[in-house]
Amino acid sequence: SLVSVDLMVGLVQQRTTIARAHVANEVTMQSRASGAQLAGILEKLGANLEIVASRSEGVPQAVKALIELNAIESLGRLTGVPYWSCLGTEHGAADAIQIRRNVFANMNSPERVVFAQRRLARLGYYGGALDGMESVELGNAVRAFASARQLPTNISGLALYNELTKWKNGGELTSQTRLVALDAPAVQPVAPQTENISEPLTVNVLLSAPDRRMGAPVSVTLNSNRNAYAYCYLQDLSGAVSRVFPNRWQPDPIIPSNSSIEIPGAQAGFDLVLPQVGVSENIVCFVSSKELGSALPAPWKTDDLVPLPITSLDVLKSEFHGHATQLNGDLVIKEVPLQAAQ
Repeated sequence: SLVSVDLMVGLVQQRTTIARAHVANEVTMQSRASGAQLAGILEKLGANLEIVASRSEGVPQAVKALIELNAIESLGRLTGVPYWSCLGTEHGAADAIQIRRNVFANMNSPERVVFAQRRLARLGYYGGALDGMESVELGNAVRAFASARQLPTNISGLALYNELTKWKNGGELTSQTRLVALDAPAVQPVAPQTENISEPLTVNVLLSAPDRRMGAPVSVTLNSNRNAYAYCYLQDLSGAVSRVFPNRWQPDPIIPSNSSIEIPGAQAGFDLVLPQVGVSENIVCFVSSKELGSALPAPWKTDDLVPLPITSLDVLKSEFHGHATQLNGDLVIKEVPLQAAQ
């Protein structure tokens, strides 16, 4: 028997449903050898739940388990809290990273601000209204939160959402943490540290290619003199453009001041390799003091290593330039050709 449960959250007066809170899960219940029992495995976010019951109770038990799972997932998506921790999934797991991207993308601007206000208030950094409005007080709270955790003090957008879902009062969220921790007593705020931003943003890029033969793996290292956000893309021989950083193994676009990031990272599940002799592939990195990636068009915020719906890097450059100007942020563009030696 295939048991499927859909759960939707609706606005009664408007007679509409909230898209991001719609979830659906299913499980197949099969007869055990004896024929007296039904059993099934419910898989979600890397967690496996085995359901075993008598033949008469098997389907009702499956429905109950699906309703409980859907309730956790739906309410978690609706409120933006890290519900995956209830299912034993770590914050850095690929499934959890993709969930955060989807939830954040489906939030409008006031919802994102309210979420930040609520989380920072529960962490003890914010004491203002939960009104969805940007304010000096909220900005100070973000900087205090970032300074206490050695993050860029200008953190914003998806990067800020990732960090706010990562931390509970007094420590980092793990699979052992339950959502009740979000309502724990607030800790005392930490005074923000000031960052010297008088220097212009300087970015160095290094291509490491010990072996220059076709098919040899290479890596790109980025270093910034200031806290910055980096987005890097690869244009392959076919002209397809895909994002290589941030990625599911390196989900944070932040380059801490005077630190380096390597693409791909040591634990990454992909390689950058040199193409055939006589042709060139290109990596282009956009580095800014502002979080420009979250402002990109929705179709461009797809999974990593997946071709974007564009055919030219010039289109990407124009988009990043536009958002940098709009947000009054600096922008450094670095291009790295990948070419094999003769």
